[in-house]
Amino acid sequence: MVPWAYIFSHKRCSFELAKEILMHVPADSQYEGKTPLHWAIEYGRIDIARWLLEKNANPKYPDNQGMTPWAYLFSNNCSFELAKEILTHVSLDSQCKGKMPLHWAAKYGRTDIARWLLENNANRRCLDVTHNSPLGLALKNHNVGVILLLFLSHIRSHISAYSLGLATSIAVICLGYKKLNH
Repeated sequence: MVPWAYIFSHKRCSFELAKEILMHVPADSQYEGKTPLHWAIEYGRIDIARWLLEKNANPKYPDNQGMTPWAYLFSNNCSFELAKEILTHVSLDSQCKGKMPLHWAAKYGRTDIARWLLENNANRRCLDVTHNSPLGLALKNHNVGVILLLFLSHIRSHISAYSLGLATSIAVICLGYKKLNH
């Protein structure tokens, strides 16, 4: 293992020591196909991730599997705070493997991140390269929290439908969910 990669797996490595080591490592360096930013995300080191971003680490630089750091955070179930930190450095229409951030949040059931993305004007109607919408991915993966969030977001954008009321909306969602399970 190269010295800079060791700092991520060693829980007691201080932020100051990590900075000292990473200061001399190019941001696009890779170990096992991952950049320092990928490693910081994998090990949940928000302090190091924030510092790397300040030093211009590119959250769109893919690893050897084609995963960008911003997309990598979804499959590693990172904290909401770390996700926000990374995603504030990415355009909401950025793509990794044909999916935008809202697609990834829907696929992995990250309601917290999906809500934040919608609050920051992510396009809930965008299609990925396989023509799936975020709602379609949430339905396909049975991520009920994201399904509810996207459905209610859609209703709110159509004032006349929103006047039907929350109870009607929830009844429609429940019927749709029941149909998914049969």
